[in-house]
Amino acid sequence: MGNTAISLIKSGKISMTVIDDKVKRILRVMYKTQMLGGAKRTLGAYNTAEHQQTALKIGEEGIVLLKNDDHVPLGDFLRKFPNDKN
Repeated sequence: MGNTAISLIKSGKISMTVIDDKVKRILRVMYKTQMLGGAKRTLGAYNTAEHQQTALKIGEEGIVLLKNDDHVPLGDFLRKFPNDKN
């Protein structure tokens, strides 16, 4: 991949300004997440029961039930889906 980037830069298809910007963005994230500077960084956990509970709670709180009394013209669209009114 590095060879591809070098050849694109040499051919003028990508400018060094673009490369500098991309590297700056990557390094900024690495600095903000303490991946640089030899900082002692504690490892995190992934997909724990606590994470799953939080995701479930966010999902439940984000659900919006819509009662459409012909305020939004969805007639033909809604007829595609079976329910006890059809």
